[in-house]
Amino acid sequence: SISKGAAGASLLSGIISDAYLPPITDATNSWVVGFKKILHTYDPGASWDGNTEYGLALGYNVVQELKAAGKNLTRTALIDAVENHSSSLPGPWLVPLSYTKSDHYGIQGNEVVQLENGGQTIKTLTSVEATTISGPITTPTSTPSVAPSGFGS
Repeated sequence: SISKGAAGASLLSGIISDAYLPPITDATNSWVVGFKKILHTYDPGASWDGNTEYGLALGYNVVQELKAAGKNLTRTALIDAVENHSSSLPGPWLVPLSYTKSDHYGIQGNEVVQLENGGQTIKTLTSVEATTISGPITTPTSTPSVAPSGFGS
């Protein structure tokens, strides 16, 4: 709002950042494809950007946690589901979530990316790396999950 739109997306070119979700420009990623379908169906006027992807990822994650908590939902059941099942639930994150009874750190990994072409191109600069609150930085041995069959349809 400061520039009244005069600065435009060109300010994004060259920015180096971290990413914990698949690039929004990856038209082959099953999560990106599914999220874009959901967005188009339920909010066709919304822009597709990193904030939208993050919101959809969080929504998906909450639904999975609620399912894991069971039909008799209580606060205790939800906390138990988060602490005991988060790392094994499929999701769009580049590394599994890391919630446990003693660790509520969440997303413990990312990759470094560079935005080009006004943010329309996302260039990956590093591999995905992970850590814990007190542990070393490692390269995960697991591959990111694939969206469930029919996701977004």
